[in-house]
Order: sequence, then C-alpha cells, then structure tokens
Amino acid sequence: MVDQRAPASRKSAKATATSLFLAAAAAGCLPGALPVDDVFPELPAGARVELADVAVAWPLPGGTGASEPGFLGPILDCDVISVFEALTRDDEPAALCGALTVTAARLDPCFREFGPDSVCQPQLRLSLQPVFEGSARDAALHAFFDVDEATTLRAAAQLIALRLGAGDDGRHALGVSPALTTVEGREAAAAVITEVLGRARLDHITEITVHGGNAAWTFEERTFVDGVVAGGEARQQHLLSVSPAAIDISITPVSASPDEFSLLLNDETARAAPLADQQAAFDRAARVENPDFYSAGTIDCATCHAAAPARAAALGRSTLTPSPEGFTSARHDLTSSAVFSDAQFIHAFGYRLTTLTINQRVVNEAAVSADLIDARLTDEGVLR
Repeated sequence: MVDQRAPASRKSAKATATSLFLAAAAAGCLPGALPVDDVFPELPAGARVELADVAVAWPLPGGTGASEPGFLGPILDCDVISVFEALTRDDEPAALCGALTVTAARLDPCFREFGPDSVCQPQLRLSLQPVFEGSARDAALHAFFDVDEATTLRAAAQLIALRLGAGDDGRHALGVSPALTTVEGREAAAAVITEVLGRARLDHITEITVHGGNAAWTFEERTFVDGVVAGGEARQQHLLSVSPAAIDISITPVSASPDEFSLLLNDETARAAPLADQQAAFDRAARVENPDFYSAGTIDCATCHAAAPARAAALGRSTLTPSPEGFTSARHDLTSSAVFSDAQFIHAFGYRLTTLTINQRVVNEAAVSADLIDARLTDEGVLR
C-alpha cells in the first residue's frame, strides 16, 4: 500500500510514549465505565494481560483450510475477496477462498490511524492465509474490524482465562500459545474471536499477494462502507526481494517517510556506506518499528514489512549500537522471530509456508495493547 497521508512528526510522536497511551483512558480518549451487562470471567489475583492475550497465533491446520476443529474459516465472503488481485498466481480463486484460514488475530484497544492526535478506535485485526495440506501460501489478507471497547476488553479477559487454564503464565516471547495446542483450546479461542466479530464492523482490508517464485509481493488496500468495498482506485505498493541470503530488496513506489531506510535494503550499497550512515538508517528503521512513532496509517506497508529483514541484515554486516529510539518495555519479552536473516521473510504476523513469522513491529504493538488493556481491566476491577 502506498501511504498518501502525512507521517506523524517526530516531535509529536516522541510525546506519545507508552506511558501516555495508558493515560488515554483518564483523559477521556477511551469510553468510561463499561456496561453492566458485560460479564467478565473471574480471574485470580495477580493475573495480568500478556502478549498472547492480545496477539493470538494459531498453529497451522494439518489439512486444507479450516477443515479441523478450532480453526476459523474464510470469515470473508468470496465476493468481497474478488475485488482484490488473486492472492497467488498459481491457485484458482475459488480454491484460494476455500483455503483461507485465520492464522493470527490481534486486539488493539486504541488504534490511532492518523497518528497520536487522531481518534482512538478499538480494533480487531485478522490475518487470513490460504492453507493447503498444512502449508500456508506466502500471501495474506489482513482484515481490520472496528469494535467497541467493552467487547475488546471482555475478549482479552477471556483469553487470559484460557491461557491461565492451560498453565501458561504468558511471561515469554510471543508465539503459539500453549492454550492453542489442543483442540479444546483452539475451539475456545475461536469462540472468543467469533463473539468479537459478531459486534464488529469491517473497516478495511490490506492484501499481500505473492508472485515471482515467492520473491515478489504486492500490497493493496481497500476500505469498506457497510460491508461493501468503497469506490476509487486501490492503493498498491510492490516489494521485490530477489535473494534469501544477501539482502537485495526494492520497493516501488518508494517510501515518502522521513524515516525511510533504503540504504539498508541492498547489501552492496550498505557495505560501501560509512558506518555512521549505516547506523543512522538502522535507527530510522527502529523508529518505523516503534508504535510510539508510527501507526499502520502513517507509514507505508512495504517499508513497515521490510524493517525486520533490513535491521537483521544490518546487524549481520556491521557492528551497530542499539537504537536510542527503539521501542522498549519494562515487563514484556520483546523477542521477535529469529527468521529475518532470510531477506524473503517479509510477513509481519503469519506463516511463510510452515514457519511462523512475528516481526518486531507486531511484538511492540502487542506490548502497547497489553499494557493499555491491563490498565483498563484494573480500573474496572477485573484484574486485581
């Protein structure tokens, strides 16, 4: 997707550190007391919101599509999907639609699409991928649904209860939760997400199509009004990564962000640059991964997805220092997937064939969402 909106300024982005996200509820940016008819599970004292409670990764089903219990199926009507380019060049559209499976889900209690001063909207995000015989195509549909705050908070509380019931304290790196390793656990998680969808409104879909032998991807975004695709041209952006080894990535159209880091996207070019220039580009990529600086609405898709392999390649070729404006968390394990030394891993939260991919941006966003929901559930007495 090509972002046609102005990126958040560094000055205003810095002013919205995670602590200020938590102050949003007190400032009236989020709704007040929850409706009395919203029943929350009874949680033990000391329970808290962890990464897995706001970012849920499913294991891959062994078959094709959501053919096994506990997996969420296409969710989206095939007519809706048909407005996009085919997810792959090799599969029939009907087969792709039938194979679509939810591989990941995220709860965001306060998505600010246009930057730190824009309206706060709770949101459910689903990653749907075509799964054939236990392997996901290197493509995805990302569906964004607007939901109400009470539904979002109750879903998080239900996921906490599910996680604790599986004996998982959640204080570890993000991945497939032990709670979803059983059919019963997957069915329970699917029921939570299904309930959220029952109160949700489809807002927009971002698609990643794959072609060129799993070396080229197209990002496309379309918005929806009352479940129907809005008029006008879709925004598109293309990413080509020709080698899994030495990084050689091209993005068209190029990013207009002041934090673009194209220097890091070609190994030969980066090696020829002064170390100070490499460090500066490395730091810009860290800002792209930091939700205190950018939202999905203020940075172009390809740049956001390329940040993880770019930073991995940079660390592999040079001795660089930690980025001063990289995202940090005092209580969450921010470890991301150890796959990005392969420059063709460009997915944020989903599978490349059979390998789960979770990039740094997703982990960082999950930490912000977890802390914000934790504060609200504490305010409501659900957590104590």
